[in-house]
Amino acid sequence: MPSSAKLHASFDSITALIDGDGGPSGFREMDTETACAELEATLVNTVLPRRITIRSEDGVRLSVIARNRRVIKVADVHPQNLWEGQQSPQATVCEGDYDSFARAFTSVLLKIVADKRIIIEQTFLPHALGTITHSGYPASMLCDHVSLSQNDEGDAAVIQGFYDTFPDHPRARFGSADEIDIPATSNIDPAWIDGCVAALREELNGKDTDLRFIVVDGGDCRGAAMAWLGGEGCLVMSEYPDQFDELELRLSALRERL
Repeated sequence: MPSSAKLHASFDSITALIDGDGGPSGFREMDTETACAELEATLVNTVLPRRITIRSEDGVRLSVIARNRRVIKVADVHPQNLWEGQQSPQATVCEGDYDSFARAFTSVLLKIVADKRIIIEQTFLPHALGTITHSGYPASMLCDHVSLSQNDEGDAAVIQGFYDTFPDHPRARFGSADEIDIPATSNIDPAWIDGCVAALREELNGKDTDLRFIVVDGGDCRGAAMAWLGGEGCLVMSEYPDQFDELELRLSALRERL
């Protein structure tokens, strides 16, 4: 992202705050570029240690510990299944390398800002941080890595990422990879999901993109999030209505990114 765009985004955020555009709650509607530029500006201006959090009105959030214009620790990701790294976010070393850190970091950020109305909060830390053995992630790299994250995911990677977000749900992957995974606690018959996938394959044939949330009525109420991109698809289900909102939220976030 050009530096002029970053300055423009920061200026807009300041004038919005003065004019009261965010409303009493402080949440403001921002496009992805503006939100990421504002977070980068906040991190770049950090010298003394502080905790910085970006979150949506629905409670989806990313918190980091920053100092000297660098992210030195990912403190919190909620919900935790937003994080796609090999280790937990707290155990992941923050560094400038895209593949080992920034890919997972910016992926979470993009999912949060896709919800549009967000707030960025910061709190100074009154206590010592202890020994930090790595240099941290340079804040000035954030917007460039966000752009890279938006452009580097092929259809198969996007669908696999959505599938991997729900390891505790009944789910199916179809396309270049075919897989059905049913948790031991689920009452869903694998053959039933296999039939759903077969019907979807026939229906989706020839379509490039299809994202939908389906409520299946019957003896038991079941919700399903279905994502299909360029011949790659997945179906994630829930048997519990109180989990439907999470599926719809993640599907909406994916829709905003495409």
